[in-house]
Amino acid sequence: MLLVGFVVFVSAVQMDKDIPGYGTIGANYVQNEVSVTNGWNLIKGLGNPDWIVGGDISPNQIKAIYALNPLTKEYVKFHPENSELKNLDVAVDYLLGNTAFWVYVNTDEKNAKLSYYTLESAPLDKRQLFSGWNFLAFTSEMNGKTLSDIKGTCNFDKVYTWDNSNQRWGADVAPKPDSNNLGVINQEFVGYGFIVKVSSDCKLGTSSSGGNVPSVPNLP
Repeated sequence: MLLVGFVVFVSAVQMDKDIPGYGTIGANYVQNEVSVTNGWNLIKGLGNPDWIVGGDISPNQIKAIYALNPLTKEYVKFHPENSELKNLDVAVDYLLGNTAFWVYVNTDEKNAKLSYYTLESAPLDKRQLFSGWNFLAFTSEMNGKTLSDIKGTCNFDKVYTWDNSNQRWGADVAPKPDSNNLGVINQEFVGYGFIVKVSSDCKLGTSSSGGNVPSVPNLP
């Protein structure tokens, strides 16, 4: 997986955060810290450049922010201001807490630190995927697991990561029928994004979180 950098999460804090053109979202927020490069970066939901709280990047260096609507498969602009956010058929807090956003950064540094607030993610087995492409974020629950470990009820047809440094997609790393372990997701991936293509609506999950619970046993 072609990712470079480090990530720091702190405990969730209840706050109100504004998104121009949409309004205020009151929720539990966590601080996400990643390394970014000049150009497009795929990172966990950043709803507003003003959510930046530290690092090497200032809000005025964020030139554009887009999310993918998993229902329509169309890009949704978050920055600059977009009043159409109020008319989405998918919850904005779902996008912020569970998916990855395209963030265009203007910087001369190759690995600049970006620290910002983002919504706390839902438990892994509550994260809904929709038929076709979905943008997801690596989160702490995935740490130490493989793609096969977190697929829950989903069949991953394709999985790609984004190479920030070279501004291109990495190789397809989806689980194949002859392989159950294509590398472990570790802490350096947490906070970055990846994309998954599934053939039908499904939910992520692990055996420990109830992602693949067998049928109730029959009576004797």
